[in-house]
Amino acid sequence: MAELTVIFLDSGQGDCTLIVYPDGSLTLVDCGSIKNGNIVSSSINEVLNTYISKNNYRINNFVLTHPDQDHYNLLKNFSSSINIDQIYYGGDLDLYRNGIENNATYNFLNNHLNCTPPPNSYGGAAPDAKLSRAGVNVYILAANCTGNPQGNTSEIKNSNSIVLLVEYLDVKIFLMGDATFTTENFILNQCQQANLNGLLTNNSQTVLKMGHHGSAGSTGKDWVEAITPNTIFLSADTRTFSGTGMPAASHLNNVAAWSGHIDNQAISHNYVQFVDNVHSVDYQTFEQVGPTTYQVCSTLYGIKYLNPSKTLFESIGGSWYYYVTDTREIYFGFTG
Repeated sequence: MAELTVIFLDSGQGDCTLIVYPDGSLTLVDCGSIKNGNIVSSSINEVLNTYISKNNYRINNFVLTHPDQDHYNLLKNFSSSINIDQIYYGGDLDLYRNGIENNATYNFLNNHLNCTPPPNSYGGAAPDAKLSRAGVNVYILAANCTGNPQGNTSEIKNSNSIVLLVEYLDVKIFLMGDATFTTENFILNQCQQANLNGLLTNNSQTVLKMGHHGSAGSTGKDWVEAITPNTIFLSADTRTFSGTGMPAASHLNNVAAWSGHIDNQAISHNYVQFVDNVHSVDYQTFEQVGPTTYQVCSTLYGIKYLNPSKTLFESIGGSWYYYVTDTREIYFGFTG
């Protein structure tokens, strides 16, 4: 039995998604974590090594959605024995320099002969030839959509994220990077102008990897209503982004309502969400929910308390595996 496997790896405050094609070839989308990186790096390496070893120690495609360190800083753990055939990166190459790695990532990219920006800002109706194979079509829906890949503000870098649509049979999986409303509206406008709205339509099952870790500045109403996802994945953490907690419970509830397709079935897991976007160190700003009645799947699902008063904690979690078989069976599981 052939199957597509998409692994949403537990990357703390970061992102790392591995696409395993029916023929065993691989596309890795991002590989980073800043906060909790020391916790999740060993499990990420274990998963990657398992699949890479089965693929003759080769990553066929590597997509870096944009130059934020929580999406690429675990590159420093890559072994020199791993061969990477082709790399796409969002944003300007110079933006991948950072002090943590002493420019290791920049040098890695700069020295890789097949490392290029995506071919254009919008993939249109045609699947990308380098990313598509073994019955899996992968579309580049957006890349550097602001027209300013050199922009170094957080808003511009996030908006420039490479957005992928992975399609196998009639299942669609949207990988958003840190896409913002700007990115989503760009895709919607391009599809409308090219009469390609059907590219986004949910024909059977649609999975959404929420943009920017469930930020309220991503996954807007127009976007959700256009793709109507059945299942939502997000890379969340109990730590904050400059004092802002993501995802907020209110935003997740809105997304579920806007879609109208979120499967209302009990999945036996917890997930991390913030009561609101405001965060203090007090653990009470978290709301533990589980089992959820919605298919909202987070790569970090709980808090490990370090003292009896529950004022000190660290986050714990696991990875999600989403499978689509060649007989159109869909199932997914959690490694926590």
